Amino acid sequence: QKVLVKDVDLRLDKGTSVLLIQPKQWRFLEGKAWIRSPSPVEISTGFITANFTGDVWFNRVSNEKVEKIFVSNMDADLKIQSPLLAMQQVLPAGFENWYSVINSKGQLEQGMVTAIEAKSFLPQWNQLVHWPKAQARAAIKNYQKIWFGNVEKTAALYQEVVKRQIASDQEQEFARIQREQAREAEKRKIRQMYQNRLEDR
Repeated sequence: QKVLVKDVDLRLDKGTSVLLIQPKQWRFLEGKAWIRSPSPVEISTGFITANFTGDVWFNRVSNEKVEKIFVSNMDADLKIQSPLLAMQQVLPAGFENWYSVINSKGQLEQGMVTAIEAKSFLPQWNQLVHWPKAQARAAIKNYQKIWFGNVEKTAALYQEVVKRQIASDQEQEFARIQREQAREAEKRKIRQMYQNRLEDR
């Protein structure tokens, strides 16, 4: 389904619900949507807000066990905000991430930023927009050009995260050893003081 709001191209999958709040502000309730806007747009989901200019794909997955919002930046200047995020997140073009409802600790759950998998993703997009073949091919070629090298960037990002985690684990282990050594030193000090008192008697 194609929905035009001023200069915004909004494509909705069957069963998708979007609430129009203002001309450039929506509440995304369920389903799949592709949005292209040459000017700033705001999409809220209840636990995150996406502000962007360009092409973005949203997919809200809900069942009895989980509710997630998948945000895929196809070609946009995209920022993700939430009161539960320490700072505003910038999601680069050609990358995606998922966000979920608040967990028992009052935290916003989220995945790790990864490259969009073109082979599985673009056919879904193509089926939704229903563009003429020539127009779709040109758009796909453009997306692939923008996304080129993102898989390698994701691998490098994972390696950096692993390195940071290892460094963090090592720091925690070092701190634990230091605490144990400090406790042992304090115990020895107390034992020595007690021994000295016994000798003074």
